[in-house]
Formats: sequence, structure tokens, C-alpha cells
Amino acid sequence: MNSLALRGLYSPIENKTEHNSILESTQKLSTTIHEIAHSILHNNTTVLETKPVAQIELEADSLSLMIHERLGLEITSAHQSHLISQYENLKLTDNQDKIVESLDNVSNTYNDMISEFTETLNKYLSNNISNGLRELQSNEVQEISKETFSYEIEVETECMS
Repeated sequence: MNSLALRGLYSPIENKTEHNSILESTQKLSTTIHEIAHSILHNNTTVLETKPVAQIELEADSLSLMIHERLGLEITSAHQSHLISQYENLKLTDNQDKIVESLDNVSNTYNDMISEFTETLNKYLSNNISNGLRELQSNEVQEISKETFSYEIEVETECMS
């Protein structure tokens, strides 16, 4: 994608995200996270029929900003400006009630994501810690066996002398 205006896009039909190839790395990361937020929140082909574009963008911006914050990533000024403009656009229309609905939806989605992520991470860490302890115990047993074997050889050698 080589547009001067478009930073990225998400296609629910293809379930595919893209980012503009001319973006710098920080902008690419920010845009990619924004498009992933679209893929999480707006992964059906009827979303444009049921929500105004400003609401869709506000939701993706809000979720992506929460993800940025969680990961400790820089939030670009372009990202902030986009969020503010979508909020203002939604406020100016007859869809002001959609702001609270959107933020509730984003908050619930984020909490579900973080709970699932934390649960998955804890399982991963638990498995790796358990595997690490088993490996450590196995290595200790091998070391003890080597010491015992070494001691037995020394004792036998001394007895034969």
C-alpha cells in the first residue's frame, strides 16, 4: 500500500490488515495495532451497515490506545489526533449516544483480551517453570549419581590397593 493519506486498512472480507509501506517503524507499529483492533472489534462484513465510520474508528483508536498503554508503547501524535477527530465527528452527528456504547464495548473487549492474555501467559509461565524445575531436578539427580559413581569408584580403588 503506497498512499499518501491512508496509513492502513483492515478488510473483514479477507480478514486481512495492511499498513502503508512509506510509514516509519513507530508509525507502522501504531497503525498495525490500530488495524488489529479493527480485526478484533469489526470482524464482520456488516459493520459498515450498522455503525457510522466515526464510531468504528473511535472504537479501533480506543482499543489500540489501550493496547499501546498496556505494552508501554509510544502513542503517536497522529494516533491521538485521529482519536480526537473521530470523537468530535461522532459528537457532531445524531450519534452522540454511540460514544458511551462504543467505549463500553471497547472496555469489555479489552478486559476480555487482557484476561485471556494473562491466563495464557500464566499457563505458559507455569508450564515453563514446571519444566525448568523438572530439568533442574533431573540435572541434580544426574550430578548426585555422578558423585555417587565417582565415590564408589574411589572406594573400590582404595579397597583394591
